[in-house]
Amino acid sequence: MATCSDRINDFECNCLPGYTGKTCSVNIDECFGQPCHNNGTCTDLVDGFSCECPAGFTGSQCQVNIDDCAKHNCSVFATCIDAIGFYYCSCFPGYTGISCEKEINECDSFPCADGSTCIDKVCFNINNVKTS
Repeated sequence: MATCSDRINDFECNCLPGYTGKTCSVNIDECFGQPCHNNGTCTDLVDGFSCECPAGFTGSQCQVNIDDCAKHNCSVFATCIDAIGFYYCSCFPGYTGISCEKEINECDSFPCADGSTCIDKVCFNINNVKTS
């Protein structure tokens, strides 16, 4: 409840947090100006606001992009690329698959002509491959 002070021919109200106006009857809209980032949904509270974050974001104002690569399933033959609400694996040359777990055998298409021998040259030393 607001406190009222008597003045000469007037009065003054000391409003509670979240209210304003001569008689403290106006609820301040803390969602004005959209304080939630990244299309978060703002809910005006009596004294403050609350943000509901879309997928891929967190924080009191949805200001933090969740690192989806923190718990990725990319193989050691890939780099994890963080997107908004998901991640994908960018395969090193010679590898394919959702997690880049399958080696591509370039000889499967029989590219060598006239009886020549095809040699699949993809050969990574796993100990020297950078992982993400």
